[in-house]
Amino acid sequence: ITEIRHEGKRKRVLIFGGGYDADKYENETVESPTSLPTMGNALYVVDAKTGELIWSTSSSISASNDTDKTAQTDVKYSVVAQPAVRDYDSDGLADMIYFADLGGQIFRVDLNNLAHMNTTQKNITVRVQKIANLEETDFVPRFYDRVTTAVFGSGNERHVFVSVGSGNRSFPLKGSPVKNKVYGILDY
Repeated sequence: ITEIRHEGKRKRVLIFGGGYDADKYENETVESPTSLPTMGNALYVVDAKTGELIWSTSSSISASNDTDKTAQTDVKYSVVAQPAVRDYDSDGLADMIYFADLGGQIFRVDLNNLAHMNTTQKNITVRVQKIANLEETDFVPRFYDRVTTAVFGSGNERHVFVSVGSGNRSFPLKGSPVKNKVYGILDY
C-alpha cells in the first residue's frame, strides 16, 4: 500500500504483480520460460478503497489510447513478487516502482505525480523501463521474491541500488547444476 497523486488528489493504492502461471512453471522439464507471454505477466495499480484499476502494464496489452494501460513488450513473464516502491523525493508519494519477473528481468516504473496536479490527467506513468535482463545462454534466473532497493548519493547525483535473489521455488530440491545467486544492479 502506498500513495500516489491521481486526477488531482492523493490516492492510496495497492500495487501488485499479475501472478503465477502454473502451466509454464510447474513443468519440471522446462528450464526456462518460452519467448511467448505467460499468464501473470503484468503489474497492476488499483485504488485501495474501491478496487478500481488505475493503471497496468504488460506485453499482453495492445498499443491503444487507454491512458490506464502501458504496453511494455518485455513484460512477458509472470510477476509473482511484491514490487518495491520508492519515494525518491520524500514527499509521501511513490515515485518509482521496481519489480522482477520469472524470466530473469528487472523493471522500473517512473510515476508522474507532478502531472497529476491537474485533475484531467489520467496516465500515472512516465515510462516502464527494463533495467536488467539477467538471462544467460543456458540459465534463466527466476525471481520469486521482492527486489530490495536503497538510494545512494544526493541531489542530482543519486542512484538506486537494486538487489534480488534468484531460485526455483517450483522445484527447490531439483538436483541440477543451477546458477542461482544474489544480483546487485545500479540504476542511474
